[in-house]
Amino acid sequence: MRVKIKSLLVFFAGFVSLFMISAVGTIKNEYVSPEYLYLDKGNKILYIGLSTSPGIAIYDIDADKISGTIRMPAAVSGIIVDVKENILYAGSRGEQGMVYVYDLKREVALESIKTGHGPVDLEIADKERELFIANRYSNDISVINLDTKREIKRIEVIREPVALAISQKGNILAVANLLPSQPSTDTYISSSVTLIDLETKSVIKNIELSNGAYSLRDLKFSNDGKYIYISHLSGHYNVLTSQIEKGWINTNALSIIDVEDEAFYTTVLLDDIYKGAANPGGLNITEDGKELHVAISGTHELFIIDLEGMHYLIESTKSKSNNSQTAQLISETDPIPVFKRSSVYAPYVEPLHVMFDEIPNELGFLTPVRKRIQLKGMGASQVVNLGSKIFITSYFSDGIDLLEMKEESIESKFINIGKKDISESKIRYGELLFHNAENCFQQWQSCSSCHPGGGRVDGLNWDLMNDGIGNPKNTKSLLYSHQTPPAMVTGIRKDAETGVRAGFKYIQFFDATEEMAQAIDAYLKSLKPVLSPYLIDSDLEEAIERGEILFQERNCKGCHSGTYFTDMQQYEMGEKGKYDKQNVWDTPSLIELWRTAPYMHDGRYYLLEEVFNKGQHGLKDPLTDSEISDLTIFLKTL
Repeated sequence: MRVKIKSLLVFFAGFVSLFMISAVGTIKNEYVSPEYLYLDKGNKILYIGLSTSPGIAIYDIDADKISGTIRMPAAVSGIIVDVKENILYAGSRGEQGMVYVYDLKREVALESIKTGHGPVDLEIADKERELFIANRYSNDISVINLDTKREIKRIEVIREPVALAISQKGNILAVANLLPSQPSTDTYISSSVTLIDLETKSVIKNIELSNGAYSLRDLKFSNDGKYIYISHLSGHYNVLTSQIEKGWINTNALSIIDVEDEAFYTTVLLDDIYKGAANPGGLNITEDGKELHVAISGTHELFIIDLEGMHYLIESTKSKSNNSQTAQLISETDPIPVFKRSSVYAPYVEPLHVMFDEIPNELGFLTPVRKRIQLKGMGASQVVNLGSKIFITSYFSDGIDLLEMKEESIESKFINIGKKDISESKIRYGELLFHNAENCFQQWQSCSSCHPGGGRVDGLNWDLMNDGIGNPKNTKSLLYSHQTPPAMVTGIRKDAETGVRAGFKYIQFFDATEEMAQAIDAYLKSLKPVLSPYLIDSDLEEAIERGEILFQERNCKGCHSGTYFTDMQQYEMGEKGKYDKQNVWDTPSLIELWRTAPYMHDGRYYLLEEVFNKGQHGLKDPLTDSEISDLTIFLKTL
């Protein structure tokens, strides 16, 4: 019954939303969290999607001011403009899975388009007159006909698609999948980029990046169409978390895919040797194709990378011999000519004497061809440019950074959108601290590096030092962690408050104040679950009901009881892993189980069904295949 009720609520929310969009107006005194950008270059208008206030701010570039706001039924999760028709499309952060359609010329709402769950990025294919939408939580791509404003197809992808890019030829859609899709016990773990043929609307290939690549954030095709650049983290999950210096736990990366070969090419690190570039996000390539801009959200910076110089450095590591199958050191007696560049950077760069396969671990690789700019705002998200002007959204400072690139200097200013100060809310301050890598030795990572998506999972196993060494365990979601003590998979911390303070000390290697720890406590306590995609327009009501009966009959509720589906006790499970030092585990909450793969304390199962058909998980009698199907469908609705 609850499935039908929630489906009706979803439908009703989408229906009434048509009457909630107002004309251009002002922003209330609230946190607005600018995150998404669309630049209308012809009209010199910048549209700024607000993540926590239901609207889109409009910045007039020539007038140098915020000219107004388009109010929306819900906070925005991605925007794009069909410049031919002067129509704006905005994804909704509401649970109804909608894209709102707004006529910019007449300043009126047109309609809402039903999509998959969690629309988060949008791209338009001009040739086909189609809109593509990444549905993060339903793991698919909606294809919308722009003439009829209706969904014509869904394309299934890997896991939590968060960014899209269309090739210059208009024949390929690239999709960045946030998290890995393997068991955490595998020897090679990586998030993937999905390539989709835009003519057939079918998946061409899923391309894994370097080992440990996760938390993919954005991707862009090079202007010549030869490469795809992807921003992400690179987790060194196979080492002890005993130190953090020189990126021991996490480094921050830019991966490159060769489009013609449809293959991973290499990864270059954005970090310097003694200073990390935590949590790289939005990407932008200038119209001349010479520069790549990277918004670094954890350290509140913009990186400007000389693309020709970067590829020169990469190519200089390769052997010049056609007979060699492996990269070789460049001969000092026969050097490659130096690469000459503009005066914005150093006048030239020497080729690097490193192996090609060593590039993904080479700290400071990009230093000769990269400019590192500290921003005025905090929480850099997306970036675009118009000529010499570069615009970067500042999530936590409620505005945008504007950089004016002069021949010999950079002019910087900050444009306010919201008015509320971050100090007015302990929760907001805690959210900033959770994402701020300045509170980490050498700025390698923040709490959100291992808990992306608002304190959730990263899909990796980590060998933390709180319960011995050599026994890696899967990252837990922090949703309801404060409400369900003890903390950690083994319950080694008596509560989440203790875990927060230990995390600062032993993971960030930072001496936090009690005020900072209490603010993060407040933020984590404020986290709310995302509605399961299995409860939206579901035709699985009967299977869900059967699964709920099984949950009761097989006494799953004996351990997974109460509001949070945990009795907060510890039990021996009889499924000890090869690296486990002990076999007593804290009962986890089952809330949001649909998005917390891989499963078990060591992440040995990527699919929830495997928990029951490969292991017994405390059940005296095994389940049939149909019972496993029903039970797991029910569990995925929690």
